[in-house]
Amino acid sequence: MKALNSTFPRIIACVLMSLFLFAAVSFAATQPLAEPFGLALDSKGNLYVANFQVGQVLVYNPSYQQIPSKTVTNALRAPTGVAFDINGNLFVSDESYNTVNEYSPSHTLLQQLTAPTASAARSRSRLMA
Repeated sequence: MKALNSTFPRIIACVLMSLFLFAAVSFAATQPLAEPFGLALDSKGNLYVANFQVGQVLVYNPSYQQIPSKTVTNALRAPTGVAFDINGNLFVSDESYNTVNEYSPSHTLLQQLTAPTASAARSRSRLMA
């Protein structure tokens, strides 16, 4: 009985945390725009909007309905800019992570461009001197 009493609060905490996370994800998925920053059109006319506060890029089909047709969320926290290259790859700048993410046309993360660390920058400046 003593073991049950010590694990019961942990079980309740896990259940409450799971419910909270589910509600947070559901809330984020239903929030169309929260501090939209950058936007761009792809070659098919889809509108991509950096949804800063929610940490996603919303994709609206050319009819531009209220509900986005897709979202890009992989490796994003605070997206600010959106652009495309000639191959249809999506580039998203993220203010929080200090990165630029490259995604394929199917929204698979291809790479993350990051700023060099301070030590790498010092090493590079020594080499150039």
